[in-house]
Amino acid sequence: MAQLLKDLLQANHHILDDSISRLEDASGNTGRDVRLTAEVVGKSHIATRSLGLDPHDSDAREVYAAVTGLAHKHDLFMREQLGLQPEASTEEILASVHAFINKLHIPRSVWVMKHSVAKKMLKKLPPKRTKKALGYRSLDSMLKREPLPHILGAALQLESEAWVLKFREQYEGISQHDFEQRRIEIQLPNSRHWRDTGIAIASRLQTNVIDVKEVGAILLLPLPKKDSPGMSLALVTLLLAHIEELRMYSSLFKLHQMKDDFGRNMSMVLRNKSKLQHKVIDRRVDWKIVHAYFGALDDTEHPELFKPHVTVEDLAWRRTEEILLSIEPAFDFWKGNEYVGAFFKGSAAPVSFCLMDAVLNLVNQIPFEKRLVHSMQAALWDEILLRYMESNYVRSRVLSQLGHDNQLSMQSAMDNEAFALT
Repeated sequence: MAQLLKDLLQANHHILDDSISRLEDASGNTGRDVRLTAEVVGKSHIATRSLGLDPHDSDAREVYAAVTGLAHKHDLFMREQLGLQPEASTEEILASVHAFINKLHIPRSVWVMKHSVAKKMLKKLPPKRTKKALGYRSLDSMLKREPLPHILGAALQLESEAWVLKFREQYEGISQHDFEQRRIEIQLPNSRHWRDTGIAIASRLQTNVIDVKEVGAILLLPLPKKDSPGMSLALVTLLLAHIEELRMYSSLFKLHQMKDDFGRNMSMVLRNKSKLQHKVIDRRVDWKIVHAYFGALDDTEHPELFKPHVTVEDLAWRRTEEILLSIEPAFDFWKGNEYVGAFFKGSAAPVSFCLMDAVLNLVNQIPFEKRLVHSMQAALWDEILLRYMESNYVRSRVLSQLGHDNQLSMQSAMDNEAFALT
C-alpha cells in the first residue's frame, strides 16, 4: 500500500498492508492505491495553493489556520443564506437551519417503520426514564402529546443499554407490512422539558443532531445560549450527512424486504451487530460502500438483485459538499476534498482538507495540537474500498454475498463526528 495513505490513516500499518494486498490480488494488482495516492497529493497541492500557501514550504500550523479561517468565512456565507443577524440567538439559528434544510430540493424519501408499530412496542416496554425526563406522569399521556420520533429518539439515548437491546429485539417480530414509504422528518423539539433534556443528551453525545433510523427521523436538539463561529455551517453539514445516512439505511431495509427473516435482519442491522464478510479480503465491507458505488452509476449498470425493490432513487447519492456547492459557489474548495489530507513542516500529524473536520474544529475551537482528522480518514478508507469495487472480481464477490448472505453491515457515518456544545 502506498506509504502516504498509510500515514494519513494513522492506523496499524501491518493490518492496512494486509487488507490492501488482498484487494490488490483480488483486482489483478492494478495499482489502485498508487493512483489514489497521486490523486490525494495533487488535490492537496491545489487546495494549499488556493489558500495562498506553498504546498512544499508551508508550516502545518499556518495551513490549519488557513483551512479553519476559510471554514469561518464560509460559515458567514451560510448565515447570509439563512438570513441570520450577527446577534442571532441559538434558538433563531436552529429554527433557520431547520427551515432551510426542509426547503432544499434533495432526495429524502425513505422506507421505514410505521409510527403505529413503534407505538405498540413502546407500550409493551415503557421508557420510564424518558417519561420522567419529558415531564409526563403516564405513558398514554406522553404517547398522545409527544410526537413519536421525539419519544423514541429520547428513549434510545436516555434508557439503559439493556432497555435499548430489549426494545430492538422486538423488531424480530415485524414484517414488511409494518414499513411504509415516507419523507424524512426533521424535527425541532423545543418544549420546556425538552430544552433541559435535549441539552443533556447533546452534551453527552457531543452533537445536537441525532437520528432515529427505524422511523426515518432526525432531531435537532436545543443548544446552550452561547453562539460560536461555525455553528450554522456545522449544523447544515451534519444534517445533510444524517439525511444521506437515513437513505442508506432505507435502501438496506428494502434489500431485505423479500427475505423470510426480515424482522431478524432489521433487529441485527439496528443493533449494529450484522457483518458482511467479503471472502476475498476477509474483512467487513459496509453497505454504505456498496450504496455509494452503485449510487454513482446509472440504472442500466445496477445489478438484478437490487430490482425491483431498491430503485435508482434509493441509490441516488450526493455528497454533502456537492449539495453545498449548489447553494454557494464559494464552497467549491471542499468538493472532492473529503478524503484529502497532507503533511507539512512542524507536525507529524496530517492536516485535513475535509469540510466536516474543518467545521467541527472551528465550532469546537479545537487547537492545532488536538485537531480533528477523523472524517478525512474515514472518507479515505471508504474511497480506497470504492476504488477496488471497480474491479469486476471484487464487485462480483460482494454482490454474490449480498444475494446469498442475509448478514449486511452498516457502520454509522456519524461515529467519528464530534460536535461539542460548550
